[in-house]
Amino acid sequence: MASGEKENFEWIPGPGPKPGFTAALKPTTIATLETKAGTKVTCKKLAAVGSYTGLTTVKTSQTDFSECESGGIKCNTKGAGTGIIKVKNLEGELGTIKKEPITTKTKIGNVLWPEGGTSTSGSEFVEFECGTLTVKVKNSVISPVTSNAMKLTATVKFTAAKGVQKPTKFEGGPNNFLESKFSAAAYEQSGQSATTIQTNEEKIEVRSL
Repeated sequence: MASGEKENFEWIPGPGPKPGFTAALKPTTIATLETKAGTKVTCKKLAAVGSYTGLTTVKTSQTDFSECESGGIKCNTKGAGTGIIKVKNLEGELGTIKKEPITTKTKIGNVLWPEGGTSTSGSEFVEFECGTLTVKVKNSVISPVTSNAMKLTATVKFTAAKGVQKPTKFEGGPNNFLESKFSAAAYEQSGQSATTIQTNEEKIEVRSL
């Protein structure tokens, strides 16, 4: 990562003096968690706060989804308001999704996992209730990121279809995808779909060079 105030700048590795960012769902879109069996939880709003903590790392201090439901039943984290799902604090790290011969075309992603664990430790992302159902989500999730361009705002898109995340791993790495369980059911592979707008405190560039 690099930071800079204007187009003609001295490239400095790592976050600058203003490392914070916020994120929200792109207007008119929704976030969806879907299992391979087709069970879905949808949310209409997101409020997230985080910061860049190193050359390739981030942390979040807030990830709150709202207006959440499953099958017409409102969902919420215990103690939160109706329809509000509060995800645990997360850590993240950049990795290579697909390496290309031309380095500027190499695809970079960011993997997120619950703070205190690792991307493969199976730590719990969130627990919430939808009526009488208790839902638990664990593991980690990858989203592609825009690279080789200074950005004050960026679109971050989590993509999944029929419960399968795209991508599910970094090149040559272990699986990094979510698993969910609804009450007594077993954990099953799940995918997160969401298009978010991330706003940085200052311009940031992720470089694949």
